[in-house]
Amino acid sequence: MDLHDAIVHSCDVYFWTLGKMLGIDKIAFFAKHLGLGARTGIDLPAEEGGLVPSPEWVQKVFHHQWWPGETIPVAIGQGAVEVTPLQVAYALGGVAWGGVFHTPHIVSPSSDLSLKMKYTAGDTKRFPISAGTVECLRQGMWGVVNESGTGVGARLAGIDIAGKTGTAQVVSANLQKSSRSSAFNNNAWFVGFSPSSKPEIIVSVLVIGGGHSAVAVPIARDVIKAYYDNKQPRQPTKQSETQVRLLSEPPQIPSGGQVR
Repeated sequence: MDLHDAIVHSCDVYFWTLGKMLGIDKIAFFAKHLGLGARTGIDLPAEEGGLVPSPEWVQKVFHHQWWPGETIPVAIGQGAVEVTPLQVAYALGGVAWGGVFHTPHIVSPSSDLSLKMKYTAGDTKRFPISAGTVECLRQGMWGVVNESGTGVGARLAGIDIAGKTGTAQVVSANLQKSSRSSAFNNNAWFVGFSPSSKPEIIVSVLVIGGGHSAVAVPIARDVIKAYYDNKQPRQPTKQSETQVRLLSEPPQIPSGGQVR
């Protein structure tokens, strides 16, 4: 299984192995620079910071060295990792935009247009990500939705959607099985964006105790559909050849362009 298929089918073993090869220092470095485990700067009070564990953190908190086995769960976003849905949306948006991270803001529908444009154009951070890496990740996440991957439930006719599923354990599998308590159900994740080449909308869904990512996927799909329906109401018509082509071919990633 290669990286593309591992993203499409959400293969834990692939990413455990990759995480072991990379090591915790590289994982922590890139996770933090992509915005995970840190406040996004949204204009709301008391935003949570989260946590990306590192050898320095484990030494400070638990007073022992980092054990290689601790890297394995961290590589798939579990273990001591703590992130918010907003951080996940922020990080994925930055990757999808080729290393341009937009600080999220609260803007009401009645806000002045100039204010919306100001928030859209400014307040950004950049982190270098190679074009090849961006294309690989975008097409992998496009495949999650459009190649019978784990997020196929987000597929919509005529709408280009990409994304990634996630299922986060709350406790060990043994405790979950023995307790039979719904309080220990896995948390369901899905983050999706559309269109895949230059996202206009990014939706991050976390269903506490949802059990499996399949629960979160249709929620994101419906939000994205509502966005497009509100933007330009669509009449129920027969699917065109163009729409079919959108769903059957991976998007072509532009080599450059101005961020708007």
